[in-house]
Amino acid sequence: MLFKSLHALAKSTQIFCTITSVEDDQLKVIVMPKQARDGENPALSTPLVLTGTPEELDEQFASVLSSYTTSRTSLAESLSASQTIMDAAKKEATDTAAKTVSAMTSQAPARAAVVPAETGEDEETSTTAKAATSDLDLFG
Repeated sequence: MLFKSLHALAKSTQIFCTITSVEDDQLKVIVMPKQARDGENPALSTPLVLTGTPEELDEQFASVLSSYTTSRTSLAESLSASQTIMDAAKKEATDTAAKTVSAMTSQAPARAAVVPAETGEDEETSTTAKAATSDLDLFG
């Protein structure tokens, strides 16, 4: 049962095991999963540390390791799902921003040109038309 439990964990990551004698009648067993790839959440590499008598470890190590593996797998799946959701939200926000900018630029007011008619207007009307053209250029 011990190696079946180790095999289940080893399917998802490389693991290192350290066994040390502690006091006269106890052992400390450390199971350390290696970070599978750069950028992987460090929580997935949290070591499992168990201390107990050889008899206690014989009885419980496999079941504790199995629970650890299940928790680690659930965490990995949750992190992956969260990353997928965040990536989708980021893409949606980027697309929305691009559409907003596009809509704003396509709705910009067109420049209007005021051309004074040559109908013999007096100089004051012509000056007013020039001033209007000048104002449009300032805001256009």
